[in-house]
Amino acid sequence: MKLLEYTFLNNLAVTALKSEVLLSPKPGLVDRLNNGAHCDMNVELFMKSADIISTYMEHFVSIGWENRFLPSSMLLSIIREVGIQCEADMFNVTHGINTHKGAIFSFALISAAMGKHWDNIGKVSIDDLCNEVANICSGIVNKELKNSDEQNTAGQKIFKKYGIAGARGEAENGFRSVRLITLPILEELSGQHSEEQIYLHILMSLVAYTNDTNIISRKDMKGLMFAQDIAKYYLDSGSVFNDHNLMRLKGIDNLFILNNISPGGCADLLAITLYLKAFQEWQISRGI
Repeated sequence: MKLLEYTFLNNLAVTALKSEVLLSPKPGLVDRLNNGAHCDMNVELFMKSADIISTYMEHFVSIGWENRFLPSSMLLSIIREVGIQCEADMFNVTHGINTHKGAIFSFALISAAMGKHWDNIGKVSIDDLCNEVANICSGIVNKELKNSDEQNTAGQKIFKKYGIAGARGEAENGFRSVRLITLPILEELSGQHSEEQIYLHILMSLVAYTNDTNIISRKDMKGLMFAQDIAKYYLDSGSVFNDHNLMRLKGIDNLFILNNISPGGCADLLAITLYLKAFQEWQISRGI
């Protein structure tokens, strides 16, 4: 396969990443209205970062395709080699600021899964792709978190202290939160509300029901529970589906900013959801 045969995935990726950052208001996160709980980031920086990252999607797909006959578990080290270069290019354009490191990890895995199934790409399901990600990452939590004495990253430190596996756990479980939370919401609410409302509702659902290690690293478990409780109360009160509650979301944004809460892990899961949604729409556009 030639890279040109699947460069369209670059467009799907950059659209997903930019749609996520432009969605507003997102409590504690960079969006069109403000920089959230971040003094070193803004929309423009995220846009530049997204442009750089998207150019790598075809390479991750190529890794999946070229190694399609290898056991899936052997792909992770190969993916990481290219992922490290992608991260380096991101840090170069952002002058050392981590805008999308978590997204690179997740997008790389899904893109490689697409490559592994490229012979049947028109009919491969989202479940197939997520299961492939789980196969690629089989054992990653035990190897890199549970049985590792290293505590070099925030993820390793959080696992040692709280037993929460973060992005690695999501990947090894085939993006369980995407399959159990975000995609069912999309299926249920599609056509009933605006895309902006649905995506904000998805974000708040993720804040409510996932253990976002980005929140924990900036705060602690009390900070996570504080954010989850607020999100659950917001969802129970009707979420974003009326003008009054949409205004209340701006108040939650101010509260998260004041408390230095940024649900960056949830933002990554939302971006993954948008990427998979765009991929499904591409399949449908081909008349499949």
